[in-house]
Parts: sequence; C-alpha cells; structure tokens
Amino acid sequence: MKKRKFTVGQHHGRLNVLPRDFTFSSMTPLMLVHCWLMGSVRHDIPALAQLDSKHVLFLKGGNKMRNKMESIMRIVEKMAREKNAWNGKMSDWDYDKGQGERLGLR
Repeated sequence: MKKRKFTVGQHHGRLNVLPRDFTFSSMTPLMLVHCWLMGSVRHDIPALAQLDSKHVLFLKGGNKMRNKMESIMRIVEKMAREKNAWNGKMSDWDYDKGQGERLGLR
C-alpha cells in the first residue's frame, strides 16, 4: 500500500502541514467536500478536516475561512447521514474505497 507523503512548509519558524504558498481558493460546494474529506495529493494538501487553527494562523483570515468551511461541512455531514452516505472514520475517505462515488464526486 502506498503511503501518502506530503511536503511540509515553514511558517513563522514552525513546521506546518500546509505548503509555504498555500492559500484558500474559491471552491464550489463539491470541491469543498472533496478537499475537506480527502485533500489533494496533486497539490500537496492534506484533508482540510485535519487542519486546526494553528495550521492556518499564517493566512490572513485563515481561522475565519476554516470555521466557515467547517460550518458548511456540518450541514453536508448531517444530510449525508440522513441518506446513509456518511463514513464516520476520516481515514476511510478516498476514491479507492468508493467514497467519492457515494457523494457524487466522480
């Protein structure tokens, strides 16, 4: 099994799981779900759900943006649970296990 490897960035003298040039970009709701649950190997970004406030302190408005994303994802999770399409174990969200298809991400 291939292990997912990310390059860490350094922000204000501390190692960070986000790349040095990371910014929150505009996303569609579908892109948010994908990035929140699975991240992006191509862009070297872990699942955004794994980030906490210390990871986004270096971004202007980073905590505010992360909190907005988290609020939206609470609604998505509630709706997905109602349809029996939610997997509560974060490490199991990936395309290989069919999670992307269950939420219509393919």
